[in-house]
Amino acid sequence: MKEPSAGLFGDMSIELGKVGIWRHPSGLTPEVVAEVEALGYGTIWVGSSPPGDLAFVEHLLDTTEHITVATGIVNVWNDDAATVGASYHRITARHPGRFLLGLGIGHPEATQDYQHPYATLVRYLDQLDDLKVPAEGRVLAALGPRVLRLSAERAAGAHPLPGHAGAHPSGPADPRRRAAARPGAEAGPGDRPGAGPRHRPPACAESVPQPDELPQQPAQAGLDGRRPRRRRK
Repeated sequence: MKEPSAGLFGDMSIELGKVGIWRHPSGLTPEVVAEVEALGYGTIWVGSSPPGDLAFVEHLLDTTEHITVATGIVNVWNDDAATVGASYHRITARHPGRFLLGLGIGHPEATQDYQHPYATLVRYLDQLDDLKVPAEGRVLAALGPRVLRLSAERAAGAHPLPGHAGAHPSGPADPRRRAAARPGAEAGPGDRPGAGPRHRPPACAESVPQPDELPQQPAQAGLDGRRPRRRRK
């Protein structure tokens, strides 16, 4: 395995803002996207394993002015590193400082050929390194301590899954480095990276909440370093 990259968060030039919104592509209509940017959200996280050509991400960036767009997540089983790396460089050349590559290994039930997931993810990161995709330009979907540690060593941070029963509330990565916030959706026990959360996409721009009306989701998810309490049934 390669030596860990250094200075990840300190070198990160992508502005995510304090509040982002996570949506399945079907919920990111032109009206919703325009309203989200106008309301002052920092980042749009594109869910449900967008294809590695990242054409949808590029379209969002082309049709907005300043909001950051991130993937939540590209599934490494679906597209090889060469495809994703080429897409990354194409997009960042056209929209510098506005794209964050979120990627992850997904879950066994979503992939038939699911073998040696951790080694596969490490090898994928090695290939992205060779393709000059910078560590500070990517985050990793992480639910457990090993990938949380990997996200601290080989990426700009972790894309955790708030509310997931397996989510790890603390780890070696500074919580301030955890880049994902999904205030636009309620995370449930069945949520997982690469699959849509249990929520209904907005039918129109009017259903997008004001950022200051949203709950403090990172604290709810235990990202402030405290393990969340479970409610008794």
